[in-house]
Amino acid sequence: MAALALSAGGNIKTKLISYQTIWPTDEDTKIRVNIEDIAIKKYKLSYNKYYFAKDLVKDENVRFVATGLTAGGSLKAIKYYYGTYYLNTFFVSHGVVRNMEVTYSVSQVNKLLPSVEKIMKIYNKYV
Repeated sequence: MAALALSAGGNIKTKLISYQTIWPTDEDTKIRVNIEDIAIKKYKLSYNKYYFAKDLVKDENVRFVATGLTAGGSLKAIKYYYGTYYLNTFFVSHGVVRNMEVTYSVSQVNKLLPSVEKIMKIYNKYV
């Protein structure tokens, strides 16, 4: 949200809330709290402090991109018809907002997909 605020020329005021406060009984809570604690210490953050967009995003040239996955909210859900994906993507940069309808053929998407092994390798760096 900080990236969205900055890229749109705005700001936010926010406070961190621990994962455990929101989902105390979730089965992944212990794992997520561990990851959260590492990040809190690494970036010297606090649950007792208010943060503004520039506290959380250091690059003034930040851009924000979101693509709808499921129905609801501001973006349309991804649809698939006859070998083509239809996506609704929202892009914000330097105060300019673009809402785009994008299409990808299955063969194009398959060329872009990273392997599961690659994703797990990246994930395991943070666990």
